Amino acid sequence: MFIALICVQNSGNTLAKVESSPALGADGTVYIGCDDGYFYALHEDGNLKWRVQINSSGSISPTIGPDGTIYIGSGNKNIYAINTDGTIKWQYTTGGIIRGSPAIATDGSIYIGSYDGHIYALSEDGTLRWKYPTGSAIISSPTIGNDGLIYIGNNGGFSNTAGHLFALYPDGRVKWQYRLQSTFCDSILSAPAIGHDGTVYVGINYRCSNDASADYPFLHAIWPDGSMKWSFHTSGSITSSPIIGSDGTIYVGCMRGYYLGDFYAIYPDGTLKWQASTGQNDKSSPAIGRDGTIYFGTNYVSQGGSKYYLRAIGVPEGKGVLSGRVTDELTREPIPNAIAVRLTFIKNT
Repeated sequence: MFIALICVQNSGNTLAKVESSPALGADGTVYIGCDDGYFYALHEDGNLKWRVQINSSGSISPTIGPDGTIYIGSGNKNIYAINTDGTIKWQYTTGGIIRGSPAIATDGSIYIGSYDGHIYALSEDGTLRWKYPTGSAIISSPTIGNDGLIYIGNNGGFSNTAGHLFALYPDGRVKWQYRLQSTFCDSILSAPAIGHDGTVYVGINYRCSNDASADYPFLHAIWPDGSMKWSFHTSGSITSSPIIGSDGTIYVGCMRGYYLGDFYAIYPDGTLKWQASTGQNDKSSPAIGRDGTIYFGTNYVSQGGSKYYLRAIGVPEGKGVLSGRVTDELTREPIPNAIAVRLTFIKNT
């Protein structure tokens, strides 16, 4: 089941953005943050279960722990642990706003990055285990490898330095750090992906002029020892996480300028498998269905405002294999080339 969530503010006619992925509880509860500052729990039928005000953001995805505890960062510098009944279990205050999602290790440790440039390791009870200064603001989410290593990237430019990807041991020691480029224009906005052989794949956001970024390699593959394996030139910046298919194929979307985007399938050796132009910004991380179909969201910007689509691409042709019809709830017109999804509206009362 695919769920698209839209928050409707008190006036009933102003939409608050949801740009993150929901988390699903073991009982089917849907957890999602919204730009209205609330964090929501919804029943499977879309009805409100509870909500709690934590200065939440629609761009931060929650993470659910093994015991059902929900962890989410916020714009008030806090990371929250929320019980399944909506009560706050604990909160920990970092030195900056939080834009990424937490990652939870097998021992229960919670890892999160902050705009203050630190990655934090917290115990299950919310106490600080350690924190490490990366030297620049962190927007991305951490990824934990099978060996327990924590991978996270930071932003270049905030302290006039290039962006880096860090690999840290569970005790907070640095195994290696990978410098992206010699410029301070680059940054990592999303979580890295780890291949079956331990290769780390990370997308790069380039914030300087498009002319300067014409030959910039936006996707990097890094060996487990921290050295470059290969880099790949997409048509624009990558702001979402890559995903890896069962055959090792790497799938990732990019933003080509402000309005357009492309979606790529790349062999494990760094050569192009296929490329599909979506005509819209590809800002969300893809997901792969059981039949190999790839699903991802796009954002279409026009004079009438932004519209968001869920798209599907068949494998291995890279052609658009689309089914169903979706009606735009604002215009009541059918959305072309969109796969049928369930729309859930959240209305504050």
